Amino acid sequence: PLPAPMMPSVTTALSAVLICIVSVALPQKRSRVWAATQQHEGASKSRRVMAWATGSNPLAPNQLRNATWSGVFDGIQAFCGASFRSDGLGIEIDEASWASCVDLFQAAKDTGAEFHLVLGNVPDAVVSNPQPTIDSAIKLAMELGLDGWSLDDEYDCAPRSTLQRFRDWMNFVDIFASELHSHGLALSAAVQAMFGIQDVPYTPDCGGNKSAAECSQACDRLPSQYPFQPEVTELMSNSRIDRWLVMDTYYFTTARFLDALDWYVENVSNDRLGMAMMNRDDITDDGLLARFYAIHSKAEQMDWINIFLLPANDMYLPYLRRWKSNCKGCGIQSRLGCFDLTVSCTTGGHGKELELPKLRDLV
Repeated sequence: PLPAPMMPSVTTALSAVLICIVSVALPQKRSRVWAATQQHEGASKSRRVMAWATGSNPLAPNQLRNATWSGVFDGIQAFCGASFRSDGLGIEIDEASWASCVDLFQAAKDTGAEFHLVLGNVPDAVVSNPQPTIDSAIKLAMELGLDGWSLDDEYDCAPRSTLQRFRDWMNFVDIFASELHSHGLALSAAVQAMFGIQDVPYTPDCGGNKSAAECSQACDRLPSQYPFQPEVTELMSNSRIDRWLVMDTYYFTTARFLDALDWYVENVSNDRLGMAMMNRDDITDDGLLARFYAIHSKAEQMDWINIFLLPANDMYLPYLRRWKSNCKGCGIQSRLGCFDLTVSCTTGGHGKELELPKLRDLV
């Protein structure tokens, strides 16, 4: 059985939402921390760590419950078989995939973490006529006890490679986000290669065995080979979405990480950004120090890190804890010291961290 009382069977929920989509007065659900209208109006902010997860790996819910990781994760974006209907008439969920997420859902609720369902590519039918899908998403979220939805649309890598297609996609995103907010629900979206979106005709070269990244006009060249398109970052900064989850910081070397971080921090409203990191065995201690220090020092308003994929690599644990505490008690007489694990953080009585100057004030 699915966790009670918040999770009725998917069959029941889908029959109510997908077979007959109607406009109904839905109850108001107030998210504990997402209240988007407050989030962007100067509300007090704390640093947050979210993570993507699947129901197929039992180590994911185990990590949420693990005392060593207690208090690290504020929520998850879960791949549980949810997808847009290709005809644009709602959202459907594969029942077997949903059933595999029961323990993940319960672990999130048991530990006070939010639970957001991931949706993949957005069909053109949804972009052109979003309301049936939005009605479906709201009803499902209320019936299943979700905190929101998260898009992972990599149809054209960026998620769209030309400016007009991106404008249309953004129009859907903003309508979707606004209506979710009216019900206390949140919307985020994983994005990459936004620097490659250009005001050109849509002519993808997808022949042969090319992947989406290889045939996309936004991902087939280096960032420096694209001219800057200011409307892209204006649309992102002014969007109603809660977070852009930046995947460009997954890949390549520390230099490419820093370059991607710079581009987003300098061009997109920081309170809309969440920097993503991937489980990788090739990152050195110096590489981890550089990544976390850069996020901490370069983006004061950016309060969000997203990990791909639970279970997170244990190497991230001390860095995430220090970053999440805003380096309180760490980094004494050293700007980099917060993330130098050879230097202990200072704590006061009863295990509470001392009030110390912020890193930028230290010389």
